[in-house]
Amino acid sequence: KAEVQAAIGRLAALTQQLRCGALGLAHFNKAGLSDLLVRINGSRGFSTAVRSVLAVGAHPDDENDRLCVLAKANMTSKTDVPAIRFRIEGTTIPNPADGTLIPTARVVLLGEETGHHPDSLLQINTEEDRTMADEATEWLAAILADGPQTKADITKLARHEGFTDKALRIARERLGAIAERDHNVQGRPSQWRLPI
Repeated sequence: KAEVQAAIGRLAALTQQLRCGALGLAHFNKAGLSDLLVRINGSRGFSTAVRSVLAVGAHPDDENDRLCVLAKANMTSKTDVPAIRFRIEGTTIPNPADGTLIPTARVVLLGEETGHHPDSLLQINTEEDRTMADEATEWLAAILADGPQTKADITKLARHEGFTDKALRIARERLGAIAERDHNVQGRPSQWRLPI
């Protein structure tokens, strides 16, 4: 830890001399700990010696989206900085040499969100979460196969079956279920239906 902190200290001095910033990339280790800063791969010195830490992981409500959260901040309050939601999508760019299309990827920003604790990135997409989401998807498909159902009824039935709200949201997104307001009923309840 001390050696890593000393090395980062020398790098920090160099960035001040050059008037620039330095960005390091690291993965999470496989330890079963729920503290994000402890899960940074390698030495604990990587997280203790730096000014800030940004963490990126799957969004808790949609496994296809990603969330970038401020996990450590020496210069501001973590709660004052919203998380950034984004998605990686495939795209193509023209080859300047012959105009053929080159397959690549792009980042699509989906907006800012508040209320996400950095450690929550470590608690999603576990095997248990994936299994429950798979089961909830099959269950919701069967429920909606008979026609539209109110969100309130679906939520009540899902909880009775033991599905979490997160699993239900993932199931709805996987199925592409459409939410619509019934304007003919008092209170305009939300209904879910399968796409045509």
